Amino acid sequence: MLSPDMDPKELKGLIPLFTKEDMEELLKEIEDIIRYEQDIKRLMRLFDNRKIVEDAIDHL
Repeated sequence: MLSPDMDPKELKGLIPLFTKEDMEELLKEIEDIIRYEQDIKRLMRLFDNRKIVEDAIDHL
């Protein structure tokens, strides 16, 4: 599976290759990491990626 904190631009390019189940799993991983992450830079990337994945799931 992909890293939950990968570059948002890369994630956007890969989203079309994911199944809904893949996206839901990635979203769960992102949300789990957000709960304990303290690095602001990594948190911002995680929030961006969460939004990208949520939007992709909504548009299925």
